[in-house]
Amino acid sequence: MKNLCVLLMVFTLFFSCKKNDEEKISGVVSKKTEVIKRNAEKEISKQVADFDKDKFYERSFLLDWDFFIPKGRYSNFLPSSYSYAKRGVSHKSLIVWKVYTEYGMGKVLQSYANEGERGGKTYTKEDIGKKLLVAGYKYDEQGCLVSSIEPILYGEGGQMETVYEYDSYNRCTALYSRVVPEIDLIPYSEEYYKKAEKCTIIQDDLREYIPINKKNDILECKSYYVHSDGKKDLISTIKEGKTEDYFFYNNQKVLLINNRLEEIKNENGVWKFLYNEYGQILEAVQTANNKVKEKFFDAKYKNGELIESKYYDGRLVIKTVYKKYDNFGDWVEADIYYNNDKNCSFTIFRDFEYYD
Repeated sequence: MKNLCVLLMVFTLFFSCKKNDEEKISGVVSKKTEVIKRNAEKEISKQVADFDKDKFYERSFLLDWDFFIPKGRYSNFLPSSYSYAKRGVSHKSLIVWKVYTEYGMGKVLQSYANEGERGGKTYTKEDIGKKLLVAGYKYDEQGCLVSSIEPILYGEGGQMETVYEYDSYNRCTALYSRVVPEIDLIPYSEEYYKKAEKCTIIQDDLREYIPINKKNDILECKSYYVHSDGKKDLISTIKEGKTEDYFFYNNQKVLLINNRLEEIKNENGVWKFLYNEYGQILEAVQTANNKVKEKFFDAKYKNGELIESKYYDGRLVIKTVYKKYDNFGDWVEADIYYNNDKNCSFTIFRDFEYYD
């Protein structure tokens, strides 16, 4: 089940952003890094000079396997994800809020009494009914995530912003981060930018994409941790491509039908994804020896709109009831229930901005 949870976590996904905001973000990236990026792209051009580079790279990587490669806008298969949004809509930004009910806060406070505080934010009864930040996301016009913000729920608090850079093929090439001390700032507001511009930004991660087998259209991505002195340490290598009639991602076989994820196979079994006639996911199951071992997600729809979903993480059943949608078809309010609770624990609110 641990492997299942890890698998689900890497399907996370995000959306769209203003050009003037992009300029603010890109302006904090050092010129030295830009030079490194240009040199890397020149080197790749030399390696692939003997075949059609544009055709080779247009597919990029199939899915958002890695949390820090958010190039794909809609590859997250879980509609209940905070980052799930309507296809075909150009999103500028998304801010996610959580509001605890009295019942839900009672459960949180009871967990403190039973287990002790395990670090992080300490909630109180005064937090009931307040909008508490979950995350903020900013996207460019190609749908690539260019910034994400999460509250720091430990130590002195604040907000952690991660900034993403891309190459001409919309693949994430670098990550930067900065800490904004104030925790109550609204992400991407004018006040936020005034505070953020004074904060130091550092490079955390570097990505390099290398074609390693043009015959089978196999791609390779190397991820590096970047030290303050510019030295880098290899963190991981990701390989993806097609062999015979299936795609692969490292040691996993991936079955796509009409560009839709149908199966993932690895040493732990098979994950199968079932859809309705409109292409909306109905359920996801884990199988072993051709038998259903566990159903870890299912969903219900009405008139094409998602009205309820359940996610099983091996320990909890998380039921989401979707209550409101905006004019673009994105859900903007949903109640969260745990296990067989009849009372709502908290409500998720999502604030979207869109490109014209």
